[in-house]
Amino acid sequence: MTRITEDVFVSLDEVLKSADESRAKRTAKGEPIDLWEMSAPKEKYDEYQKMRSAIFAKIKPKGHWKNPIDCWINEDDFDACSDACVFFTGSLLEVYAKRGNKVRVKAAGYYAAIGA
Repeated sequence: MTRITEDVFVSLDEVLKSADESRAKRTAKGEPIDLWEMSAPKEKYDEYQKMRSAIFAKIKPKGHWKNPIDCWINEDDFDACSDACVFFTGSLLEVYAKRGNKVRVKAAGYYAAIGA
């Protein structure tokens, strides 16, 4: 499994901070919001996509990335994993159990999200 490094969290924190003002402007205009696209300068967009891929690797099913997701992650990683799950699969990541600082998460996966 790919580990989310501190560098990713630092960058993610920076993205979240810089997105607040843009999010408010886009919401006021009724425009759809994609946290990564709107907050990442075009020259950094590839970097944010790599981060998103690294985060998705934590929850990606073993057989094929389009299959249903069912795994345990750190509770602190949930928001980042949820965003990556929706981006890659179109399905929502949900918490089904908690054990200490770990949570069991599930998502329908890409195949189910597209009705295959």
